[in-house]
Amino acid sequence: RPNTAESLLAAGPTGVGRTHMIPAQARRHGYQGFEINASDVTNEDQMKSDLYEASSRGISIVEGDIVNQKNLILLDDVDSFPDYIIKAVRSFLQHPPTPCRPIACTCTTHTSQQMKLLKSLCGQTIYMNPVSEQAMKAYALHYFPGTLPRTINRAIQLCRGDLRQFSIHISNTCSTQSDCKMQ
Repeated sequence: RPNTAESLLAAGPTGVGRTHMIPAQARRHGYQGFEINASDVTNEDQMKSDLYEASSRGISIVEGDIVNQKNLILLDDVDSFPDYIIKAVRSFLQHPPTPCRPIACTCTTHTSQQMKLLKSLCGQTIYMNPVSEQAMKAYALHYFPGTLPRTINRAIQLCRGDLRQFSIHISNTCSTQSDCKMQ
């Protein structure tokens, strides 16, 4: 897309792994992430400044050519940003510097007017669904080996596709109950 930043919007309910997936995939492809949090930004000008600063990190000029290290800007839970911050993000996506870092935004809802505008500027949108029972069982077997099936099944019932809560539940259960592990 000409004159726009390379960008991705990952949308889905809490606990599906948006915030975990983006940096993990970035690292897998050799990118270093720079996260900008709304809680650290107090006004639109600061957000613009932070975006431009993050976008210019790792860029240097070698023998007259721009050398661009592989970095990624992550705006997590962008739907919780105040409207003035979203305005700065939209402005940045419409008029990025050259060269510009790829930008990944995560959100829980993509239906608000602000998110519809942001979605229209992003090159790609991924809708993430709650994690399946089968995937949660595989996750538990990999990260919590030896955990009893009844402990895993109970966590699946309680957490209903929320991988973050599932992981916390199993960790807490196994740290407080001696009968959660196979002997």
